[in-house]
Amino acid sequence: MTADPSNALSRLERTSRRLADLFSVLVITIPLFSAFSVFALDTPNFRARIGWDHVTAPISMSQRVIFVLFLLLMSVPTLVAFLKLRALFLLYAQGVVFAPRNVMLLRRAGLWLLWSAAFGFLSTPLLSIFGSWGTSWRNIRIELSSDMLLPLIAGGTVYAIAHVMDLAREAEEERAQFV
Repeated sequence: MTADPSNALSRLERTSRRLADLFSVLVITIPLFSAFSVFALDTPNFRARIGWDHVTAPISMSQRVIFVLFLLLMSVPTLVAFLKLRALFLLYAQGVVFAPRNVMLLRRAGLWLLWSAAFGFLSTPLLSIFGSWGTSWRNIRIELSSDMLLPLIAGGTVYAIAHVMDLAREAEEERAQFV
């Protein structure tokens, strides 16, 4: 028994619309959450952790503004990757599956996820310098966590899948010319 291709395409279109909506929500909520996390938690005990000794220092309002701008800047690669994935799923929702634009969007989403990993790695030393501002010493921390590995692995995987998808699309075009 074979599956009905029109039913599978219909399912793909419905699922893709939902995923496009999800990425739209994420692109809006991530920057809002960044600002909320710094300003709405406006308590005297809101402090920056400095260094390995868990010494804390209070964060002034000007530091909070800079911190929000920094968080927004650091989230740009992830947001752009989400926008590329949103555009890809909107194409799928229209029934466009193996077009060159799909490959390009998938490849760019993978590249932006790789940039997201790089920005995540750079954010720790930059935030450690920023967090120690106003103290008599500077502590530069460098760390590698699973939060940074996930976009690295996902970005590389998505980029490789885009390449395979492009090869399959080219092979199909070549096959269609000879039939």
